[in-house]
Order: sequence, then structure tokens, then C-alpha cells
Amino acid sequence: MKKIVVLFLFTIPVLTGFSQAKLVNAIKYLDDYTKSKDQESLTKAKENIDVYMQTPEIKDPAKALKVKGLVYLAIFDNNLGLQMNKLTIADPNQKALTAYQNTTSDELDVAVKAFAEAKTADKKGFQLAEILPAEKRIYEHYYNKGIANSNANKLPEAIEMYEKAIAVDESTDSTLLLSLASNAFDNKNYDKAKASLTKMIDANKGSALVYNLLIQSDFNLKDTASAMEMLKKGRLAYPSDEALQRTETDFFLKSGKSEEAIKNLNAVIASKPQEPGLYLARGNMFDNLAHPEDAKNNKLPKPANYGELMKSAEADYKKVIELCEPKYKNLAALPAKEAEQIKDTYSQALYYLGIVYFNVGVDISASADKITDNAKFAAQNKKANDEFMKAMPYFEKSQEMKSDQQK
Repeated sequence: MKKIVVLFLFTIPVLTGFSQAKLVNAIKYLDDYTKSKDQESLTKAKENIDVYMQTPEIKDPAKALKVKGLVYLAIFDNNLGLQMNKLTIADPNQKALTAYQNTTSDELDVAVKAFAEAKTADKKGFQLAEILPAEKRIYEHYYNKGIANSNANKLPEAIEMYEKAIAVDESTDSTLLLSLASNAFDNKNYDKAKASLTKMIDANKGSALVYNLLIQSDFNLKDTASAMEMLKKGRLAYPSDEALQRTETDFFLKSGKSEEAIKNLNAVIASKPQEPGLYLARGNMFDNLAHPEDAKNNKLPKPANYGELMKSAEADYKKVIELCEPKYKNLAALPAKEAEQIKDTYSQALYYLGIVYFNVGVDISASADKITDNAKFAAQNKKANDEFMKAMPYFEKSQEMKSDQQK
């Protein structure tokens, strides 16, 4: 037994020296790869650090974990470069985003864990000079992968990458937080959207858009009280923001507060009198108030001011046509997005104005049916037909525009 013990004791330095050499080799091969970008050096760096990390007793765990993190970060960088070299995309930005999308984040995940454990073990902070810059690179990699997945409409994957970026340094970067919130909102993950947006507001990095998204998230979460609180704060902070004014207007409409809604929209139109979309929205509002429905979309009796409301709707639809017509005749000179918006707004205004005249004809026709005097019936019937004919050019023009857009 004594001889066995003696032999075992003699083997300990040999094993320890062997394992320690693995760490030295990993550092050497990583340094070689950094200088030469030789693939074999990176492979050997990984092999050596993986073996060393399985050693029962590690002399300096903080240093070893740091090296592991650096090796795995280098592997990710290398894999990303290989993906870039495979692509023939001309646009450098699109090429980079495609490469990021095609490169797994597994190695980044390993590096993040290694660096976190290294910082815990590094009581005196000796390894931070190398860890912190490496973590910044990881943060940027996750961020770019989030953008790549978002551009590809892979929203769950984008959200995951943005969350990993935030976790690396508990970031309050407003662009990153808003990217996470926007993707979560579009993915109907309103809880995550709200958490990210609230974090921005708490860090005094809110904006009108942030408030608006947070309000919409609250409404979707059926948290009306929170939505109203955020709406008040947002309107106070950004009193002239059009999106927030429209959100407030929608709330007033849903709450049956039509006077407040119209007052709100009037204020927006006063500040932007040449914006046709605003007149279209107000025209729709007057139109809807003139044709009330219950919660099950059943028609209710017409309000006492029905005629006044329809006159207001007619005036707004005419204003839209007046503003859109000159631009529609010169669409080629407009940016593509604005041209599409003008066509859509113009087409809707034409259709809705046609509906106004058509409904007037329907009302006259209905009243004519109650007349027993033939002469008076004929006169009323002519008035109804005149209104139907008045509506036709607007319907035809609207349909013509839709047909052109579908070609």
C-alpha cells in the first residue's frame, strides 16, 4: 500500500503540469490565429482549452475562463467571416446582415457564460482589461444578429438576440431597447414590449413614439388604466405630437366622447392644413357619427344632427380631393411612398364622397315610397336618381384608380 501511495503522489505533478500546458498551448494557438488567421491554430486553441477546462483542479479559473471566452468569440468571428466569403451580394450592408443571419450564436453564448464566470472568479479584476472589450464585441454581434433577423421578419429570433445583447451589459441603449420593443409589439408580445418601453421611460430616454407604443401595448393588454396614465404623461411631454393626438382621438371615439375627438382632430388639422389624410380621418369620423352602431354592429337610429354631420363629411372628402388631385397628376415627381399614400387617400375620398351622395339618394327614395300622389312621387324619385347619378363619377374614378394600382 505504501508503494502505491508513493507512486500516486509522484504522478500528481506530472498530471498537473500536463493540464497546465494545455492552457499555455491554448493561449499560444489563439495568439497564432490572431496574427495569421490560420484555421488550424484556432482549432487547436479550442481543443486545448476544452481539455484544460475539464481538469479537476484549475490553478487560475479567472484566467482560464477568460481564455475560453476569447477562443469561442474568435470561433464566432471566424464563422461569420466564412459566411461573408460565401456570399456574392453586392451591397456590403445586406451582405453583412445575411452573414449574421446565417451564423449561429452558439459560440457567443459559450463566450458570454465564460466571461461572466471569469468576472465572478476574478476578485481583483485582473482579467477585465481583456474581458470588457470582448463583451462589447459580443454585444454588437448579438445586436447585428437581431437586426438581421428583424429585416428577415424573423421576429422571435430578433427578440431573442436583442434580449441577449441587453443581458451582456444590462444596456439602456435607447435604439436597442426600441428595436426590442418594436419587434415584440409586431409579434404581439405586448408584455415584452411594455417592459422594454417602460425601461426607456424610467431611464429618461422616452420619446413620443415610445409613449405611443407603450399606450398601444397597454390597450392590447387590456390595461386601460395604465394606458390612460401613459397617454396623459405623453400628451403633457409632447403636446403637439400627431400620433399621440390621434391615439387620444381614437380613445375618445371608443369611449363615446365624440366632441373631444373632433376637437382633438381639429387641432391637428389646424397645425397641418395641407395634410389630406387628416381631412379624410375627420370625414370618416363625421360619417361614422352620422351612422351609429351598437356593439354588435347593428344600425342605430340616425342622430338629430344627421344632416349637419353628413354636410361636414362631404366638405372634408371634397377637401381631400382638392389637395390630392394636383399631386395625383404629377405622381412621377413624388417619392414612391408618398405617391402610394396620395393614390390611396385620393381613391378613398372619391369612394366615400360617392357614398355620401348615394346615401342621400337612398334617403330620398325611401321617403318617396311613402308618397301616394303620382306627380309628387315622380318628382322625389327624380331627386333620388339625380343623387345616384351624382355619385357615379366618384365611384367610377375610384374604381379606375384601384384597377390602375393592380396592373
